[in-house]
Amino acid sequence: MLKHVLFAATIVLSLMQGGAHAAPIKIAVADFDYVDTSGEPNNQTDKHTALMTMFMRATRDGLTASGRFDTVALTCPKTPCTAASTPPQELLDAAKASGAQLLVYGGVHKMSTLVQSGKMQAIDLKQDRLVIDRLLTFRGDNEESFRRAAAFIVGEVVAFDRAPIRKIAVFDFELEDFSAGGPIGGQSAVETERLKAATQQTRDLLSQSGLFIVTPVDQSTEANGREHWLRKCNGCEADLARAAGADLSLLGVFHKISVMEQSLRFLVRDAATGEPRGALQTDLRGETDESWTRAVKWIVEHRILEPARAAQK
Repeated sequence: MLKHVLFAATIVLSLMQGGAHAAPIKIAVADFDYVDTSGEPNNQTDKHTALMTMFMRATRDGLTASGRFDTVALTCPKTPCTAASTPPQELLDAAKASGAQLLVYGGVHKMSTLVQSGKMQAIDLKQDRLVIDRLLTFRGDNEESFRRAAAFIVGEVVAFDRAPIRKIAVFDFELEDFSAGGPIGGQSAVETERLKAATQQTRDLLSQSGLFIVTPVDQSTEANGREHWLRKCNGCEADLARAAGADLSLLGVFHKISVMEQSLRFLVRDAATGEPRGALQTDLRGETDESWTRAVKWIVEHRILEPARAAQK
């Protein structure tokens, strides 16, 4: 087990090589929305207004205190200046007008006396791209619990800034079928759709992590790419990725032994040299949409993103 963990960590450190920001990033933090559906009999509007004011101050102060961000004031045409109250384009325009490079926004939902949940997102204003998408849950309805939530948000944004962003080309996933009759019958329409879904899921997860920019790539310019045989071209996908301006190439291959026994393997290469950066694999049981989706999520989260985030702390 330790060998596998060290292997995965080595791959992630290799994938994430790069530099850090030299100067603080200008960041705008919109006021978070607050919704209370707990059904408690007492009117706690004033209490929650005060808690949210403290929460926003702690979030902005924490980002500034990190030394990695310069928090700028956000002025919207109308108040409140929140994601729910302001049209998306107006919020983006206001953030850009403030000189910010990054916009953070979100909301908190009180579901009961003890449980609150929230969502925080961040947009890279230069690229108009979502770079952070996090859910948070915390217990308690007091200043301490809200301060913990603010600290979590600060930590997630700082971790994003520490992580060097790499450009990665994710190629269409392929199926290698070793099951009885598989090579004769060929790839089914259902399998084709699952491969498309797995490819898009991987691109979305990597892009939303804030650690990678998924670079569009046209694989139809290569014969093996058109026929979805990149797994047999001895690394030619790296050439396509380099031509597209990416730092890395990623090809996912599902290996089917039988209906019940399958595996998913990620082949990652340095686009500049074509050298392998790692081969990440997970096994799966069953040939269903759910099993394929679960396999993709597991390998991306646990073999790429989770170790990469840990390396930034």
